[in-house]
Amino acid sequence: MLLRRLQKDRSRRLKSADAVRIEEAFSVPAAVTVPQARVIQNPRLAWIVAAITTLVFASLAIVRFREKPAAASPEMRLEINTPSTPAPLNFALSPDGQHIVFAASGDGPQRLWLRSLDQTYAHPLPETETSEYPFSSKDSRSIGFFASGKLYRVDISGSQLQALAEAPQGRGGTWMLRARSCLVPRLRVASSAFHRWVEGNRNGSQRPTRLAHIFNRIASYK
Repeated sequence: MLLRRLQKDRSRRLKSADAVRIEEAFSVPAAVTVPQARVIQNPRLAWIVAAITTLVFASLAIVRFREKPAAASPEMRLEINTPSTPAPLNFALSPDGQHIVFAASGDGPQRLWLRSLDQTYAHPLPETETSEYPFSSKDSRSIGFFASGKLYRVDISGSQLQALAEAPQGRGGTWMLRARSCLVPRLRVASSAFHRWVEGNRNGSQRPTRLAHIFNRIASYK
């Protein structure tokens, strides 16, 4: 503005302060040129970044596809046909749901029969004649039952038959948390007790040791 007021050419000279204000109001500022930032191109760095990104996504994809979906519980429908038996309620289903054992006679004396639920046939367990009231152990590996006035234990493999204790009034039982013990109801007795069977005694000749008489009609054999 100062240069305009000092112009020698009167036609271009600003003559008053009002003219200066009008000139300032309508003047357009000169465009400011902003220097552009220099882009440093490094092909090697670009390849490294791309490779790392690819590896990360590939690792995530591998982990994702390797994850197995939770297996749904299989639905099981079956029909169990047993040999002839006078005691259809004398059976026990294993806690793992893999097999069932039942007492049946068929063409011979009553004994225990074992059937895996993934098969269509049952086979008798040896040395279980005259057996009744079977019950399964918590680990599903053994069967307790009564025969000839005694409490027995047999593995589902058919081996290691053990006479645990005298049990003239056995009417079924349930295995305790420890595989060495089971609870057996004692009927026809006004007051019963907990009893102990020592694992070292396997000949079945010794009666269980009486511990306490706090449960009515219940006896415990260990």
